[in-house]
Amino acid sequence: PNSTFHWDKVDEVSPDSSTYIFNIGGHPFTDYDLYRLPLHSGSGTINHVKVYVYCKLQSQLGFIDIIIKTGGTEYDSPEYIDISTSWEYYSYQWNTNPKTRGAWTWDQIDALQIGLVLLNQYVGYEAYCSQVYVEIDYTPTDEKDEKPEFSPGELKTAIAPITVKPSGLSCSAELYLVSNDAKVATSGEKSFNSTGIEQDISHTLGN
Repeated sequence: PNSTFHWDKVDEVSPDSSTYIFNIGGHPFTDYDLYRLPLHSGSGTINHVKVYVYCKLQSQLGFIDIIIKTGGTEYDSPEYIDISTSWEYYSYQWNTNPKTRGAWTWDQIDALQIGLVLLNQYVGYEAYCSQVYVEIDYTPTDEKDEKPEFSPGELKTAIAPITVKPSGLSCSAELYLVSNDAKVATSGEKSFNSTGIEQDISHTLGN
């Protein structure tokens, strides 16, 4: 760019073809940009990482190479991607982390950098990029796995069917709710008289 930084030319939510980074044909192919990302806000199992760029050529022939940096190592799309003289989206997808060859983790996503090489093959003609972003496709964690069925401070009615024989005995029982193997609410000892048959002992619990 002619002013300020590179990242602020490609960080629009919607592409803005009036601001862009560019490379002039004939410049070294080793010229490229990498951009850091904001920290993630989702959670779940990551299915893939897909980098998108919005690019065009001024004229003639040119191509891009989409790059990521993870674990201190840079990896690029296996083949150069031809681009046209009209603004278009181009992308490349990594299903696994090429550094570890395993599934992506959220720590790796937070440390990920994305970018591209941009080149027009003809000297004096420019290649442009106006937007770079990454799609993290993931399967959200089931809410039942994330949240306990009850929360401390929440009122719940516990009902326990119980049979004590013979009838007429003075008894006591404790009713409580459990979350993550810990009591989150308890009735304390609750007194009742046995009936000799199944009976329900109930109590509204809260912590």
